[in-house]
Amino acid sequence: MKIVKVSTQVMGVVLPRQGVEAARRNWIFVRVETDEGITGVGEATTENCEHAVVAMIEKHFGPYLIGKDPTRITRAWQEIQRLFWWRGGIVESSAISGIEQELWDVTRKAYGPHV
Repeated sequence: MKIVKVSTQVMGVVLPRQGVEAARRNWIFVRVETDEGITGVGEATTENCEHAVVAMIEKHFGPYLIGKDPTRITRAWQEIQRLFWWRGGIVESSAISGIEQELWDVTRKAYGPHV
């Protein structure tokens, strides 16, 4: 099984707060698709850095993961850490977190309910 696509979606959510009419939070969801039709979803939300997290995933991490085995999660995580180490910080951590979640989601679906 190989990764064929990594994408993101930013969704605005209105949070109900006492005395605040339109408090918003933007949620970042990451989706991976495989050549076997299995998809996985992760969440990579970081407040006030949404565009940076999306760019990190879509411009750097996503393209790097194309063609890789999504069930090799530790290998993917370590390769991303080593190849993109100079970026660092909250943006990279959030992006990697979302990617790792989606890879675990794919792996669970690939191996069934016993994983």
